[in-house]
Amino acid sequence: MRKISIDELNEMVDSSYSLVTIISKRARQIIDGAKPLIETKTIKPVAVAIEEFYNKKFEVIYDYDKYLKEKEAKESETIEAEVTETPVMEEQSDNQSID
Repeated sequence: MRKISIDELNEMVDSSYSLVTIISKRARQIIDGAKPLIETKTIKPVAVAIEEFYNKKFEVIYDYDKYLKEKEAKESETIEAEVTETPVMEEQSDNQSID
């Protein structure tokens, strides 16, 4: 693992408190059995969490309710786009013969 400065990490978040919270929650997930999102030689959960965060291997959600609303809106847009793009196949009538 290359040395990652605290200043570099602080530039990625709103505050030092946010940084500590993000890293500690991810480290707890790793301790509880979650698989690391990166290949690394270190076995320390906090170091793994820092490296994952620095390499943007996971998304930080600050407002979970807002995130859910945006996610639902994107999913409904995707579904609507799929419905409008899917061609409708006409059924073949029984009177037509198949060669």
